[in-house]
Amino acid sequence: MAYMSKTKRRQVLRKRLLTLAVVIAVLGGGLFAWQQITAGKTLAKVNGVPVKSGIVNGVSTYANYAMYAQYFGTGYFLEDMYAPGSGASSAATKEMEQLLADQKEIAANSALIDLCIPHELLKEHFADAGKQVPTDEERTQIEASVASTFSAVDTKKSLYDHGVRERHVKYYLEYQVYVSAFNDEIAESNPPTDEEIENYYNENIDTFTTPWSLDASHILIADTEHSEEGRQRIQEILDRVNEGEDFAALADEFSEDPGNVNEDGTGNGGALGSFGTGQMVAPFEEAALALQPGEVSGIVETDYGFHIIKLNSRTEEAVQPLDEVRETIISYVQQQHTQEALDALYEAADIVYLIDVYPETGKPPISQEELDAVRGTGGSEEEGGSSADAAGGSSEEAAGGSSEAVGGSSAEGGSSAAAPEGDGTEEAADAAGEGAEAEAAAPEGAEAPAEGEAAEEAAPAEDAGAAPEDGAEAAGEEPAPEG
Repeated sequence: MAYMSKTKRRQVLRKRLLTLAVVIAVLGGGLFAWQQITAGKTLAKVNGVPVKSGIVNGVSTYANYAMYAQYFGTGYFLEDMYAPGSGASSAATKEMEQLLADQKEIAANSALIDLCIPHELLKEHFADAGKQVPTDEERTQIEASVASTFSAVDTKKSLYDHGVRERHVKYYLEYQVYVSAFNDEIAESNPPTDEEIENYYNENIDTFTTPWSLDASHILIADTEHSEEGRQRIQEILDRVNEGEDFAALADEFSEDPGNVNEDGTGNGGALGSFGTGQMVAPFEEAALALQPGEVSGIVETDYGFHIIKLNSRTEEAVQPLDEVRETIISYVQQQHTQEALDALYEAADIVYLIDVYPETGKPPISQEELDAVRGTGGSEEEGGSSADAAGGSSEEAAGGSSEAVGGSSAEGGSSAAAPEGDGTEEAADAAGEGAEAEAAAPEGAEAPAEGEAAEEAAPAEDAGAAPEDGAEAAGEEPAPEG
């Protein structure tokens, strides 16, 4: 090895150090630039603190994913909900793509208003009060939750592919900690009074009232013309009932109610099951209400024909005593207090929405109806309703209604969430409306979504169509639910 003088060695060392410094500078600059890109546009400012599209979209996407995971055991993304089936026409595919884009935009706006803005308000509130929120223990729990969320390789890849990063989950979990801590703070400083509890009880007495219900059976002669022949037939059956013959056996033999048949083809003795107010046509309900358990009515005429009604049992209307529902009312009143306190934070805050971020409507939140109205492309009423429900319902469920989320959401512990990322170039735009809605609810267990993509946080509501009481409707029998 050739001998290198001390001077030469120093020169070589200086060159290497200079090269290293250049590399570090380049990497640092690249990282900074990347942070600015991922941070995205400034969508709003809360007391001067920018809320970026990167965090909003990430939180929105993850909230949707987490909500589905909570309810169905598997997380889904909006893309999974709006993918056209195989063989779909290009027009159908384009329509689905537009619908997906709309839902992402709607969901992102919901996440901004219902989660990100309250996050910043509550974060500043606790900082100003000198309170450590999250606590060290909560920070540790949040870090553990984030690590657990991304622990499975497939799950991590799926979340990453949709733009969800650890900071989005962390931000969402921190928000839940803020919500829980704020609720506890208000509960301690402004607990419900006895007067408030009693007023709530009296003003919402229907909520604590169990309505009457009847369980009855009937025999129907389906004579809608109410002919003399039909009347004679029902009278003969009534005479046999009054003579002591078995009501159920007579119903199986003579009733013309299509609902008087079990799945195996046998008769069910004319059983209607339990029903309440308004579920049967008026003449039938009135006659049934006049009976005591075990009694049989006379001939009852309805639009379905002639009936004989036997009352099996009845439950009278009952009001729960205040003492039985006191704890429930305390929870409701406490939610009201928390919401009022949150409203006060909103009113005192300087919240600015940037117009240029919402080129189509100029203001948040954006609904499907607004998008359709601006474009003049609204679909059918049914389609529009669907979209709106999907978005609105989603956001409410995923991000929770402010009173509910703030009133009862518990956090898993917290680690400080990153503030709106990066300073990025903030779009200098006119302020569009101050004061976000006071609803700051966060979806339980929901977390943050993909950057740049706003996933709708609403779980499909399952329609629970009101089913007619046991066979009441199924037979052209009298028990027809009103409406």
